[in-house]
This record gives sequence, structure tokens and C-alpha cells, in this order.
Amino acid sequence: MFRLFLTQNQSPGDILMMTAAVRDLKHRKPDILINCQTSAQQLWENNPNLDLSVNKNNANLVLDMHYPLINNSTRGAYHFIHGFRKYLE
Repeated sequence: MFRLFLTQNQSPGDILMMTAAVRDLKHRKPDILINCQTSAQQLWENNPNLDLSVNKNNANLVLDMHYPLINNSTRGAYHFIHGFRKYLE
């Protein structure tokens, strides 16, 4: 079982967009165990896509989340909600 631990320390709005990326990843790869540590941890309460047994010490990968897609926001057909998902891809 692959365990992924995600971190992100930006504003609550950024973290809200990250929840969509986690949802999409879990939908596409249901066997991955995911947990996260963010600056707005309250947004993750009761999230069915997280596995609280995953932590930085037992994760196969600890990934600091970014959304470089924002650098092309004036030239593409993507919404901000796609930024974290594209980064995970």
C-alpha cells in the first residue's frame, strides 16, 4: 500500500483548492493512503479521502504541494482548482 503525506502552508483558500486535488487523486487511485498537514487543518475535518494513520514518518512520499499552473493563468483554459491536481499528475 502506497502512503502519501502532503503538506501545504498557504492561505485557507489555497488549501480549499487542494481538497479537490486529493479528492480527484483518491477517486483515480483508491488504493493510495493519503494524509496531509496544512495551515487550515479544519478544512480536512471529516474528509473521507484521508487516512489519519499516514504521517511524515511512515509515508512512502512526503510532498510539499504547489500549483505552478498559476504561472500560466492568463494563457490557458484552466481554473485555479486544477492547479494542485496538475501538480500531482
